[in-house]
Amino acid sequence: MSSKSIITQWVEFFNAGNASALSALYHSRGVKEFATGKKIDGQKNIEDTYRQEFSRAKMVCIVDRMLASDDVVTLEWKDPLGLRGCSIFKIVGEVIVHERVYFDELSFLRTHKLPLPKV
Repeated sequence: MSSKSIITQWVEFFNAGNASALSALYHSRGVKEFATGKKIDGQKNIEDTYRQEFSRAKMVCIVDRMLASDDVVTLEWKDPLGLRGCSIFKIVGEVIVHERVYFDELSFLRTHKLPLPKV
């Protein structure tokens, strides 16, 4: 399966809110890292995080642009509420080993009327 096909599946599972299928695309020791410094290690923790996120907000990933090479895919996305972001995926052996996410988390929280982090 090509790296682009894997991320196309990722978008499909994300939009379905399927944390289990989504996390299965990651390596057992995969890492999801945010530009803010937050880091999630391991497939199980990634699944738990997606499950929690899907329970608190309806999220939709609309592909704006996807650029793929053999082992790296850059996904620029938007959602129906006007939020935009970008994820860069490193893929090895048909699984995601690393994802780096860039988006405005405060805008996300405000848009979904979720509590803001305490400073």
